[in-house]
This record gives sequence, structure tokens and C-alpha cells, in this order.
Amino acid sequence: MVAAFTSCKKVCNCTTYVADDEGTTYEYTVSQLNDLFPDIEVKKCTDVNTVETLEIVGKNGTECK
Repeated sequence: MVAAFTSCKKVCNCTTYVADDEGTTYEYTVSQLNDLFPDIEVKKCTDVNTVETLEIVGKNGTECK
């Protein structure tokens, strides 16, 4: 029996927040995120999430889903 495997590229939707303002959402593959974040071994979209909510300015950082 011969099995055929198809690989699919996971697409992540990443949004940047600055002072609680939502920026543009961009689509990246996990491979592209690995290129953008060379210090992190990205295996899933959420590996690059850096969003934190600060009391004075609100939401800041990048969120990928």
C-alpha cells in the first residue's frame, strides 16, 4: 500500500498593538515567522506572541493566531 502525504503550510494571522491601537493584520507562514524571529524556534503561531496589557497605555506587542 502506498500512502501519499500532503504538506500544508500553516498560515498565521499576526496583529501588532501599540498603545491599545490595533494595527494591520498580516498573514505569515510558520517558515516566514522563523525568518522574522531568528532567536525563536517557531513551531506554531502563538510562539511569537508578545502582547501584554499595561495599566497606563493598554495593549502592546504582537499577537499571532
